[in-house]
Amino acid sequence: LLTDRTLASMIVTGSISALNYGNRVMQLPLGIFGVSIGTAVIPHFSKNIAAGNIKGLNEKLTYAVSLVSFIMLPVTVLIFVEGRDYIQILFMRGAFDKKALIMSSNALIFYSLGLVFYSLNRIYTAIFYANKNTKTPFIVASVIVLLNVILNLIFMNYWNYKGLALATSVSSFVQFLILLFLIGKFYPEVKHKGVVTEIFRIIFSSIVLWLVLSFVKRLFEGDLFINVFIRAAAVSISGLILFVLINYFTGSKIVKDFIGYGKK
Repeated sequence: LLTDRTLASMIVTGSISALNYGNRVMQLPLGIFGVSIGTAVIPHFSKNIAAGNIKGLNEKLTYAVSLVSFIMLPVTVLIFVEGRDYIQILFMRGAFDKKALIMSSNALIFYSLGLVFYSLNRIYTAIFYANKNTKTPFIVASVIVLLNVILNLIFMNYWNYKGLALATSVSSFVQFLILLFLIGKFYPEVKHKGVVTEIFRIIFSSIVLWLVLSFVKRLFEGDLFINVFIRAAAVSISGLILFVLINYFTGSKIVKDFIGYGKK
């Protein structure tokens, strides 16, 4: 983000603020879910590795990846559909005008493209930490920082501040691919059994969610605060319910486990 701010000072006025506001909103779900889950899995991974329980490790990894995807993909959809309303509710007062609203919501959308990858990278990095390998994640992170700077310089020429946010998302995707490759190279026993089916189910549910919420949003008009708040609440709540129902009826393990836990 520091690099983004520095380069943003060279382009369109208001770019730094737009990136700051967009990133602050994006950090909310990332901090609550992505970082929390990524931190929580480390002791579980370490325990299984120390015990030589590869099956247990793979089960924990598969569940963590599925859980993060289950949370972050629909959150990304909500940001695409309601990101502008979220920012208006949180920040539109005082000197924060309509131009700032549009710029900040655009930055948020481009940052959110990498939301699921930011979160998954936390989990995959934990595999290295659990194996007492801190060197590899450090080298990967250093390469990604350099890549982000290069992409910033390229993308800002085409999409201004939005290009800076996009470069961050693309860099997180590249980091995701590198971590996957290195895990396969260093720890070939680590597998994602069953995760592909779960991910496709979540992607399908997210596409349906996006289509339905785009329609639902049109039912609520108005730019007054109360109108925006009602629209954001209606879309978010209905989206949450719809997403859970779709996954329940398509056999999602995450939803069934949650329901089973609630019955205990």
